Amino acid sequence: MIDQIILLLYLLGSIILGFYVGKNTKTIKDFAVGPRNFSTILLVATVFASIVDGSDTLGLVTEVFNG
Repeated sequence: MIDQIILLLYLLGSIILGFYVGKNTKTIKDFAVGPRNFSTILLVATVFASIVDGSDTLGLVTEVFNG
């Protein structure tokens, strides 16, 4: 029961946050590219996270652990 309550609160929080943050998005172009004022470190981190995903990291740990 507590798991369902936590999940429901999480989903409601996500919906509320989405409506609050997305209220300035008027067109599909705003949604797709945003305001285009991203810092270099944010862009580098995004590309790095896209390349090195969780499966690569966990796969490497498994290989090291198994020898």
